[in-house]
Amino acid sequence: MPLTAVLDLAERLRGHVDAAAQDLAGTVTRQVLAAHVQDGLLQGQDIAAVAEITRRIRPLAQTAVDALLAQAMSRYVPEALGDHFARVLDHLEAEKTVPVR
Repeated sequence: MPLTAVLDLAERLRGHVDAAAQDLAGTVTRQVLAAHVQDGLLQGQDIAAVAEITRRIRPLAQTAVDALLAQAMSRYVPEALGDHFARVLDHLEAEKTVPVR
């Protein structure tokens, strides 16, 4: 695979991952703060609770993204290869029907 293709893919992937991270961070932040904020600000024990939740979010998000990517790759890689192998089989079948001289 050419380096330029790898770099282009990495750039597109970075954009998708950044958007997903921004969405996840925003959603988690809204939910966590909604559960812990009183009078508009974190106070007392809630500060420690939110800090602990924040510390745990990143590895949990990484695990979720890894699982989702693995599922998606399981769906799309066979489909992409299947198209190629279908063409190969068609080609082999066509060669069988050509008379040998």
